[in-house]
Amino acid sequence: MKKIKFSLLLCMAVIPALVFIVSSCGKPGSEKTAFETRGSRDLLEDFDISEHIYGTRYIDAADPKNEPLFISGWHKPEMDFRWAQGKKSTLLFDAAQAHSLNLEMECRSIKSTDNQNQKIEVFLNSKKIKAIEPGTSFDVYHILLPDDLMEIGKNTLTFAYQLTERPSDSLDTQDQRSLSAAFKYFKFTRPGEEAVKTPEPLIQKKSGEIIHFPESAFTFYLKPSGPEELETEISRLPRNIKAHIKISSDKGVFRHIHFKKAGSKKIALKGLSDQHVKIAFYLETKRKSAYSSQDFAVWSGIRILEPVKKTGVSPELAELYKELHTGKFDIVYVALDAFHAKHSSLYGYRRNTTPFLKKAGEQGIVFQNFYANSPYTLASTGTLLTSRYSHEHGLIEKDTRIHSTLPHLTEILSSRSVSSFLITGQPWFSKGWGLSEGFTRLYYNRYKIIFTEALTDIYAHDHKNQQKFIYIHLHPPHSPYLPPKKFRIFPAPDNISFSPTPQNFRKIETGEIKATDDLLDYIESMYDANVLYADSLAEKIYDFFKENKLLGNTIFIFTSDHGDACKMQHGKFGHNTTLFQEMVHIPFIMIFPKKLAVPPSSPQIPASVVDVPVTLLELFGIT
Repeated sequence: MKKIKFSLLLCMAVIPALVFIVSSCGKPGSEKTAFETRGSRDLLEDFDISEHIYGTRYIDAADPKNEPLFISGWHKPEMDFRWAQGKKSTLLFDAAQAHSLNLEMECRSIKSTDNQNQKIEVFLNSKKIKAIEPGTSFDVYHILLPDDLMEIGKNTLTFAYQLTERPSDSLDTQDQRSLSAAFKYFKFTRPGEEAVKTPEPLIQKKSGEIIHFPESAFTFYLKPSGPEELETEISRLPRNIKAHIKISSDKGVFRHIHFKKAGSKKIALKGLSDQHVKIAFYLETKRKSAYSSQDFAVWSGIRILEPVKKTGVSPELAELYKELHTGKFDIVYVALDAFHAKHSSLYGYRRNTTPFLKKAGEQGIVFQNFYANSPYTLASTGTLLTSRYSHEHGLIEKDTRIHSTLPHLTEILSSRSVSSFLITGQPWFSKGWGLSEGFTRLYYNRYKIIFTEALTDIYAHDHKNQQKFIYIHLHPPHSPYLPPKKFRIFPAPDNISFSPTPQNFRKIETGEIKATDDLLDYIESMYDANVLYADSLAEKIYDFFKENKLLGNTIFIFTSDHGDACKMQHGKFGHNTTLFQEMVHIPFIMIFPKKLAVPPSSPQIPASVVDVPVTLLELFGIT
């Protein structure tokens, strides 16, 4: 596995807050650290996986290629425009510099049946900046986007509408959509200039250096583990360009560094240990005319200088490693599909949706901030099996598959005499996408939950002293939210006649079915019932090992592949459309055999699916 990810197990000797063996490591900061030689990480080598940001210049509302930018409150394009639906709609755009922009947009209002005037309030990154009153004919409007509200990278424009109308109220049509305004385009320019023409590509790596043009930015994401330093060197910087480095953390902006001329600087990353840190590099130009081919900067060095720690390992921790590496433990990895952590009572949810997981979590390790790296099964499971992000493993859409050159987790396990078994009814595990490759045996039934029969077969035909990785991927609580009736115990409006299926969810999103509060409460109640059903299945899996006296040599992991939006959060149902919490925040619970004496804990440090493969290898004693 590519060791750019961290092992949840390996980190326990260095980051006690993450470690489930808190008692073995002592209190955070109590370990004695000896600094020896200084190591370094060359970020230029990570340039290909850094985030590249190009300032948005023009968005054609009718172009299907721009669909990902219309993140909520919009209909599909019609002719040369796009309707906004409901009382609010949100648009996404990129900014490569933190300067003001002029927004030009062409739009019109829906015609009101009682001749009221439409009012649109415009918000930049949740802050109101202007209100306009468009007529019922298309016209052009200009709005200044102030620099103090701009973010380097992703920005949102939200439009709040005073009026909405259904075409069927005033026209001879069956169109029941709730419409507010129509938009043709959005154009972004700097004050006092026309659209800037810039060379392509704006960011490129040549001979170990980064050639950087204005109107672009690149970003690295880090998680410092100690008193590190950022060392940067810029070897070329024209007089009309100023270079910037903006360092932000979970707590906000940490430092803002300026380069007015070529040179090098060191910036101490003090106080950022164990935080997610974003380091953005961007350029500011004084020139308002079109850029020339000579208006670029050259970054010749970007390094993280880090001390080498010499830490001692406690006798308790050493003994745990010895037990893990010689104890021949099996690992059962249970994925409950489309499970948003915040709908689990284990994570503080108001309803008792997961009584088994809550009880089990009291004796295990519950990661409070665990995330799927992708909001849908194909890409997320590809990450689980390769320890690569989706753009690396290639399984992104239905017509793609995992790159054949990448080693699977199961293949690595097999090479070390660990058998692997897949139990599922998920169609994504068919051979076309490569997710089932490398498993010793596959138990697949799309129409029946078969884990009891499969587990019985596995332990009847395999020697109990042979290590096993058993991956069980169950469909609930994924939609449709139609669990057996005995699980539908949560209060819900009784005047609702609605089947909570993906097809009907799409009808709500498009306005074909009205999203009333009662309907949304009913859908949420049915999702919670489905979570309760999934929890009962997890308990049955655990009970199989208990009844067959296998708990003493089995490590359990209960988690999901992604979350689910069950109440139309951010204008969407289900998953596979956004990266908001409801679609990526998932449970992750580890339960160890009692003889390992692992004390319960709830680590707060963020982790994700990409970290799991390395952790599993560690648990199997494979390093």
